[in-house]
Amino acid sequence: MTVTRPHPLDSFFNPSSIAIIGASRDVTKIPGLLLSFLRKNKFSGAIYPVNPNYPDIDGLACYPTIEAIGQPIDLAIVIIPARVVLGALEDCAKFGVRHAIIISSGFAEEGGDSIAMQDAIAALAKRTGMRISGPNAEGYYNKIAGIAATFSPTVDVRPDQIPLVATTKRIGIVAQSGGIGFAIYNRAKSLGIALSTVISTGNESDLGAGEFFDYMVQDTATDVILLFIEGIRDVDKFLAAARKAAEFGKPVIVVKVGRSGAGERAAASHTASMAGWTAAYDAVFARHGFIVSNDLDEAVTIAAVLTTSPLPKGDRVAVVTVSGGAGIWGADAVSAQGLQVPELSDGVQATISRTDPVLRVAVQSDRYHGPSGA
Repeated sequence: MTVTRPHPLDSFFNPSSIAIIGASRDVTKIPGLLLSFLRKNKFSGAIYPVNPNYPDIDGLACYPTIEAIGQPIDLAIVIIPARVVLGALEDCAKFGVRHAIIISSGFAEEGGDSIAMQDAIAALAKRTGMRISGPNAEGYYNKIAGIAATFSPTVDVRPDQIPLVATTKRIGIVAQSGGIGFAIYNRAKSLGIALSTVISTGNESDLGAGEFFDYMVQDTATDVILLFIEGIRDVDKFLAAARKAAEFGKPVIVVKVGRSGAGERAAASHTASMAGWTAAYDAVFARHGFIVSNDLDEAVTIAAVLTTSPLPKGDRVAVVTVSGGAGIWGADAVSAQGLQVPELSDGVQATISRTDPVLRVAVQSDRYHGPSGA
C-alpha cells in the first residue's frame, strides 16, 4: 500500500485479483489489449478472463460467468455491449466483487434512453456498495504496482525500450478524458517524470474526480497532482480533497477545459459533463492554491519543475539574466503572477558580478531600469 492511512479505494488501485468481463484473444481490439497489457506489466495478482466463448485465453482458464470463478474478486473490468452491462454488474455485486471499471461506452454521453441505463448503474452502486468507475472510462495505470487496468497503448511494454526516469518524485494524474490523461502521462514519461498513477474517470456514474483526487492527496507515492477537468460532479468531495491537499502542502496543477460555450457543449457530449461556472472554478482553484494551466505542455513542464525542485518558501523572486530586456520582461511576468521582485542589495549584486561578470550589466539594468544594449 502507498497511502498514509487506509482509504476506501485501496483495493481499487491495488487489487489482489482482477476479472476481465468480455476478455478476448484478439489483441488488436480493446478486450484483448486489456488482458495483454495487464500481463505485460506483470500484474502479480490473479487474473480471471470471463467470456463464455473461450475455454482459455493466452494460457489462462476462461470462465463463462463471474459465479464460475468461485474466488474473491477485488476489481472487475467490464468491456461488453452497453445493453448487458447492468446485468453483469448485478452478478458482480451478488458474488462480492468490490469494485468495477466500465470501459463500455453508449451511456449518458449518447443522451436519450442511454441516460436511464447509466442512472441504473448509479442506483446499483448505491444499493449494493460496490464502487464503480465509468462507464465510458479508459481505466487506470498504477505504475508502481505494475497494474495496467487500461487499454491505452501508452502502457504497452516493449523489450527494446528502456524507460527514462529522471525524477524521484512522482506525479499522479486524474483526468476526465482518458485520451488526454494518458497523453499527459506519455508526455511526462518522455521527459523522465516518474508516475504514481493515472486514472480516467469516464462518465462518473458513481466514483468521480473528487474521490480519485482525494486518493491522490493521501497517496504517499504521489508528490504532485495533475488534474484535467471538464466539470466536477462530486463537488463536496472535490472541495474536501482540495482543502486536504492544501493542508498537506501537496502541489496541484489543474487544466480546466469547457470555458467557452462551444467547449461546454463538447464536454456535455464527451462524458456527459456540465462544465460551466468558469468564474466559480477559478475562485476555487485560487482559494486552494492550485496552479492553473491552459496548455498541456505547460502543465507537464510545471510538473517537471515541481518533481525536480524543492517548493519555494515565499513569494520573493530574483530575476538574473544577461539581457536587460529579458530582465524587464521576466520581472513583469513574475509580478503578473502576484509574486514580489525585490531590489537586490549592493552586496548581493557585487557577489553575483564576481561570480559571473557577464551578469553584471543585467543586474544593473534591472536595478536602474535603464537601457543595456541587450
